[in-house]
Amino acid sequence: MGELHDTTEFWKGGFGDDYTLRNRVQWRHRVPFWRYIIQATKPDNVLEVGCNSGWNLRAIHDVAMGELFDAN
Repeated sequence: MGELHDTTEFWKGGFGDDYTLRNRVQWRHRVPFWRYIIQATKPDNVLEVGCNSGWNLRAIHDVAMGELFDAN
């Protein structure tokens, strides 16, 4: 198969699970940083590519729930 398929298979297995467990973060520690960034830049939306478990997105969501995320 192609390189993309090989990479996907690599991360889908035990290595990907172990990586996620090994690299858990306290996403609430990132909230002050993202609060500053959102206030300084006032984005209309956000996109994080390759977000793994979404730790930055969780912090951003906490900061800007009503502004950047559709509450529906």
